Amino acid sequence: NVSTRPLGLAGSHMPIVSIQQSEPVKVEFDTKEEAEAAFREMLKKSGVKSDWSWEQTMRATISNPMYRALKTLNERKQAFERYVDDLIKKEEEEKKAKVVKIRQDFISLLNSHPDINSSTRYRKVCDLLGEEPAFLAIEDDRTREEIFSEYVYDLRKQEKEIQRAVRKENKEKFSQLLKSLPSITEATRWVEAQTIYMNTSEYQQDKSLQEMDMLDFLAVYEEHIRNLERESAEKKKREVELQVRQQRKNREAYRAFMEELRQKNVITAKSKWKEIYPLINTDERYQYMLGQPGSNPLELFWDVVEELDEILYSHRKIVNEIMKSKDISMSSVFTFEEFQEILGSDERISSVNEGNLRIIFEQLQRKQERRQRRKLDAFKSILKHFESMIAPETTWEQVRPVMEKTEEFQAVGSEEQRIEIFTKFMERVRVRVYKIEEEEGTIKDEDFEEERHVSSDRKKK
Repeated sequence: NVSTRPLGLAGSHMPIVSIQQSEPVKVEFDTKEEAEAAFREMLKKSGVKSDWSWEQTMRATISNPMYRALKTLNERKQAFERYVDDLIKKEEEEKKAKVVKIRQDFISLLNSHPDINSSTRYRKVCDLLGEEPAFLAIEDDRTREEIFSEYVYDLRKQEKEIQRAVRKENKEKFSQLLKSLPSITEATRWVEAQTIYMNTSEYQQDKSLQEMDMLDFLAVYEEHIRNLERESAEKKKREVELQVRQQRKNREAYRAFMEELRQKNVITAKSKWKEIYPLINTDERYQYMLGQPGSNPLELFWDVVEELDEILYSHRKIVNEIMKSKDISMSSVFTFEEFQEILGSDERISSVNEGNLRIIFEQLQRKQERRQRRKLDAFKSILKHFESMIAPETTWEQVRPVMEKTEEFQAVGSEEQRIEIFTKFMERVRVRVYKIEEEEGTIKDEDFEEERHVSSDRKKK
């Protein structure tokens, strides 16, 4: 008996088998995976190819002890098929790698030759490289030409990218050059701009920039002008916004000034601009409002006055309601303090400030005065109505009984006022009568003189 290890499984966990020349070798494995690995190794050593059939493989390996590593014929056949599939994949990968290498060697050959560029024809490449191993390694001429065409395409693509990068760099340099020239503004014409930038050292020392296409020069210049126009417009917009903001602040300050004067009762509902102007014309809050658009100082002043007038109107309604409820009239003469004291007993008067109450008091006084004047005027009219009955020597006691029944007489509440008006009326009557008499006397004297002259003339005759 000879102890031996199955072939091709060095370092594996295959068991040591006992081989007898007279009996078949018994092969045992702990797992099915180990058994299949031994079977595959046997196929490899037996030189099984990817194009072998199972029958061909079986004839070449059936005498090998490892053929029986797998117990059944079906297991051996399945393991064979998997082995062949893996072998085909490996061969395909090796073939692809070889093709890639041949292709890369040919491209490297093209790159290394100085006379080959993006405009070179394939026939010229054949003349230049026809004897090179890398050229001959590609047996199919059509494949070789396709590889060359792809190479030229990539080369042209690279050149275009380089040109694009150079063009972009030149345009950026020209853009920066324009930005550094303050003499070029949004109003500068293209012809003038050319003269300006061509005389700069940056342009004269840069050959690449000088070779830039004229259309690119013009495109960058137009973009620069648009940027200048945009910046100018934005600057003007910011200036306008600042101006509008300042004007708004000026108006707010002036309104606050008006409110300040209002709180001090300098401005009231009956204030006039000519009264307020001398008080504010030197104040900077008024000065800053001059000449700016929008509401002017006078209009803002009237806004305050109108608002105060509306408040005054509501306060006047309150005062009228109180006077009506308390049966208070302005017929009797009293001071503002007395007026204030009379209304003070009503809690509604607390909503009326003193300034407006004084204005209301003065308005009521003027209203009462107008009413009284109308009554006195009516009494004067009725005196004229009775003028034909009145002689220069007529007294008040003689006239009074005749007039006392008239409404005009009764409307004048004070006897003193009636007598005063009658006295003044009688003075005018006497003056008028005196003038009439004086005129009549003059006429009589003239008639006497004329008659005297006539008599004298008769005597002479």
